[in-house]
Amino acid sequence: MAQMRIKDQDLVIDQIKSKVSEQGLEDLKKRKDVQRITNQLDARISEVKTLQAQVDDIKSKISNLKNSMEEVVDKFQEEFNNENDIYNWGSYFRGISFESNNYGNGIPSYELKWNMTRQDSQALETKLRLQTMGTDFDVYKLIEELTAEFSS
Repeated sequence: MAQMRIKDQDLVIDQIKSKVSEQGLEDLKKRKDVQRITNQLDARISEVKTLQAQVDDIKSKISNLKNSMEEVVDKFQEEFNNENDIYNWGSYFRGISFESNNYGNGIPSYELKWNMTRQDSQALETKLRLQTMGTDFDVYKLIEELTAEFSS
């Protein structure tokens, strides 16, 4: 009898391994403890799918709410800026400062801010500097007067 080639031996080995694996898998599936565990896993996977769908729905609702809040604030700021014709940035910001935390799971927050306009700030600085050049002034009275003047 002739000797089997290595390639043919590999083919036979692969077929035997495949049949042994198939038989082992069938025996594993027939075990009562495996059937009990796989039934539990299937039920829990189904529950996880349901919960994940709810989480996805809630995330979508949260995202929509955050977007609608941003739109409302942006519209207000645009109208407010046009109405007051102000430079509205940095230390001169007026209105509603809104943070939606879109890139995280944070809770949106806002802060109402009111700062002097750039023009008023510059006018205050000039007036204060001119009035305090001499030595004849009451600082507390000056604070009250300038506050009243620039608050109106």
